[in-house]
Amino acid sequence: MKVVFDSFDGSSNIPARDYVRKKKMVKYFSRLSAAAMVSFGKLANGITLTPDMPIYYATGPLTHGETSYFHEMCDIFLSSSEPFSNKIFIERALPKMSPLHEFGALYNMPVCFISIEYGLVGDNASLCCGAAALLEQAKHSVYRGNIILGAGKLYSDGKIESAFAALTKAELNSIPQFSWDEDAIELFRVLEKEKAL
Repeated sequence: MKVVFDSFDGSSNIPARDYVRKKKMVKYFSRLSAAAMVSFGKLANGITLTPDMPIYYATGPLTHGETSYFHEMCDIFLSSSEPFSNKIFIERALPKMSPLHEFGALYNMPVCFISIEYGLVGDNASLCCGAAALLEQAKHSVYRGNIILGAGKLYSDGKIESAFAALTKAELNSIPQFSWDEDAIELFRVLEKEKAL
């Protein structure tokens, strides 16, 4: 088992450019995607990746930091006496939003960027769930080799935790059951402690 657990505070520069071949891709990364790319890059160093290797990744609800651009758009309507209309939205609000913001609002973008960078086409699943659901998804994989699990969590203060693990099916099945409401990132705290023993 190989486990990588990273934490970046809200003011940290996340060095995603150091972990991608196509540097232009980084402009599309949210902070969560950047952290995931760094953690996965560390995991990939020293293990053999195959295109069909599955990756299961869990994250939680988006927070203000990832969706703040929506507030800018809403301010247009709040500061106007005119009611909401598609016309005003298209003419005034939409131009305020960069198309790049959409990449930060989609839950599957961390795994999408990792899959593109590393050529992973196996069962790639992005889940908005807790630790138990992430484990259940991975345990039902029919893949016979190593399985990659990952999780990311963005806190309201901008802190990000990102983690990945490469596990055999036997290692995966030996992980104790987690509660359904426990954050997926907590699974990786446990795995990191086990690795240290």
